[in-house]
Amino acid sequence: GAVRILASMRGAGAPHKRFAHAAARAEELRAGGCDQDDLFERLATEALARKEEERSNRCRRCWHDAATKCICSQLAPLRLAVNARVCILMHHKEFLSAGDDAKLLTAMLPPEQARVFVYGRRADWDALAAELAADPQHTMLLWPGEGALTVDEFVER
Repeated sequence: GAVRILASMRGAGAPHKRFAHAAARAEELRAGGCDQDDLFERLATEALARKEEERSNRCRRCWHDAATKCICSQLAPLRLAVNARVCILMHHKEFLSAGDDAKLLTAMLPPEQARVFVYGRRADWDALAAELAADPQHTMLLWPGEGALTVDEFVER
């Protein structure tokens, strides 16, 4: 299977008003027949759409304000020491967060070597599963979890 590498994940705290909105929306979806399995995905998808609209000024590469704080010109290209593709699975709350350091990997590696997948977005989950199945021996998944390896442990394999 694919190797998982431990990456740091910072919780992105939402303002109190958004918690209240999410709770009300969850009740509305449950009342409409949404089962528990689909509830997270529906709420995450809606939150992502709002975030993309609110942060439309962001650079699509580094996620900083495109007009005033884009850091792309300061990012040096990286080359991996191993023949692998890097898949970054991030929580939907981290998406479009300029402080997210994992996103910088995709900005610095060639596009064919790195991609971000967002946990909570079905299309990304399905694409990630396909990516991992295509070449598991040459795919690194960045996601904190049990059994995760450090980069050094991955290289030793």
